[in-house]
Amino acid sequence: MPIIEDLDDFNQELHQMMLNDQRREHYAKDALISDLWKDDFNQLLPLPNVPLEIVRMHTRVINKYGEFKLDEQLYRAPNASPGRQVLVKEYWDRLEILDNHGEELLHRCPRLYLQKAEAIDWAAELEIFIQRPRAAERAVYLRALPDSIKDYILSATDLKERRQRIIAIVDILRQHPLEIAVMAAKQALTYDRTGINSLRMLAARQASAQIPESVPLDEPWTPSEVAQWQPDLSMYDLLGVANRGQ
Repeated sequence: MPIIEDLDDFNQELHQMMLNDQRREHYAKDALISDLWKDDFNQLLPLPNVPLEIVRMHTRVINKYGEFKLDEQLYRAPNASPGRQVLVKEYWDRLEILDNHGEELLHRCPRLYLQKAEAIDWAAELEIFIQRPRAAERAVYLRALPDSIKDYILSATDLKERRQRIIAIVDILRQHPLEIAVMAAKQALTYDRTGINSLRMLAARQASAQIPESVPLDEPWTPSEVAQWQPDLSMYDLLGVANRGQ
């Protein structure tokens, strides 16, 4: 095995070996490999200046839940109204939803097989279900929603209460990261305190518990006589007595 100490030198050495090898005759063409390469080179097409965009285009109609189907998977398009025809630009890792003329970008989202719950704007995704709380039961898109939040929403006794719980979760997600909302929803179900004010309190408590303990500032410029000075506060008491005497 060759020992490579410098990659650039090694590549230069391989390049020179390639050039030397072109000086021999081709085994079947009765001509130097370097001459055959010149003939091939003159017939090569120039490389394009713009990279090739590997993409597929689809037209879809947004259903009444703000969704469309692609490859047997349902995707949400929050900024597209139900019944609207859109153009879906399909990349290997993401989708871009444009208007039907392909001029205005309405939404961009990762492919479902790449999505992580933490990367989804759940406040925006859940907002549509405030007006359609029954639809939360069948929303395939909500499969990635953490179980504690899903249970918090779907365990409501009626649609009115479910709507209030969706509003509460959206409100929490607007103020806190997903992990805080998950813990707050879990505690709300555990202690049967599912109202919006209780959820806010639980989320605030979880958020404050995660604030790291403050570390003293490492500041070496202040003289130690000043930094470590502990004033005798009893002197101020004496000043007060003296002032009252005057």
